[in-house]
Amino acid sequence: MAASIEVLIPNAGQTSGEATIVRWLKQPGEMIRYGDILLEVETDKATLEVEAAASGILDDVRYVEGDVVPVLTAIAVIRPEGSPAENKGASPEPLAALPANAPSPSSTPAAATDLIAIMRVHRPNRTLASPLARRLAAKTGLDLQQVRGSGPRGRVMKADLSRHPATPAAAPTAAPSAATADTPDSRWEPFSVIRRAIAERLTASVRDIPQVTLTTEADSEALVELYGRLKADLEPGTLSLTDLFVKITAAALRAAPTLNAWVENNGVRRFEAIHIGLAVDTDRGLMVPVIRHADTKGLSQLGQERRDLAERARLGQLRLEEMHGATFTITNLGPYDIDAFTPIINPPECAILGIGRIVKKAVVRGDVLVPGKTVTLSLTFDHRSNDGAPAARFLQQIKNLVEKPHLLMA
Repeated sequence: MAASIEVLIPNAGQTSGEATIVRWLKQPGEMIRYGDILLEVETDKATLEVEAAASGILDDVRYVEGDVVPVLTAIAVIRPEGSPAENKGASPEPLAALPANAPSPSSTPAAATDLIAIMRVHRPNRTLASPLARRLAAKTGLDLQQVRGSGPRGRVMKADLSRHPATPAAAPTAAPSAATADTPDSRWEPFSVIRRAIAERLTASVRDIPQVTLTTEADSEALVELYGRLKADLEPGTLSLTDLFVKITAAALRAAPTLNAWVENNGVRRFEAIHIGLAVDTDRGLMVPVIRHADTKGLSQLGQERRDLAERARLGQLRLEEMHGATFTITNLGPYDIDAFTPIINPPECAILGIGRIVKKAVVRGDVLVPGKTVTLSLTFDHRSNDGAPAARFLQQIKNLVEKPHLLMA
């Protein structure tokens, strides 16, 4: 008889090394076919579907929705039809979706201090409990299997421990720190997988990269006028000012290739192709999908790709390859009424452009003070790969194209 096949958390490449189980689409004991989607998992980059590698019956489901699991961990098995059930860790209840009032799985991964418990090989009869409940139970010596949980799927929560009659009184201790104790007006939450990955990546960026930020103010009157004319001739929603900035940045990178590069292995990798990452705000955290070969595309195509990538980023539907390989990144906080800011480099890239809002103000044209519009541009660059003068010339080129966008046609 054929052997059972383990269902593994996929190794999605450049991720944090773990994933959150978002949703089971198949139930324990259900007959499945090769290629069926068994569940969805969320990494620090994207939401992935896990397919069945064989036909058979889903059995021995060891983790539930909301659990954070290391990659390549066996989370269930597919046993051949007709073979005896293993059922070592499967719950007797269906793996239903969490109730509407339950916390979102992506916002409730295990705390960092509980990672050792997560990394252990699964044991039969594993009791579902929040990380805080596990820590308190370990501190007081309480057996979690004796506690009736009130959380999703019977998960033991902190409040359940205080209601349990067998909970021993805690010995007097020093006042807990704000980092470890909940209070009536505060509640500690662990980072999600994505938030933790963002924190680690940006901390490493600031720690390891000598970053310098240059700012300049550009007269954006001509750019706004061009945008208005183009928008009038296109379908509503086709084009945004961000698309014009992508076009301008791609043209400037073609003229200043030293900024279109990565810093790696004590050297610089120069790129011929220009792939621009666009920072997108989502409920799951900051996503940076990539517009590839941005310098070769017209404004309509750039707008179409930008809208599609941003929408799928917010829905968690981006493929991993759509978030890898950027050679330069743009972040636009203008829609949030931000004038200027200091963007942080997304390594291994060597520069990032920040775009502020377009502001109505008095400007000098010739020797005359007239009403106009300006935008503040902020370029952060890696001083290991570029000196101040080349970076300043690049930003100057972007300013020139903002003020004279007709040069894009030259």
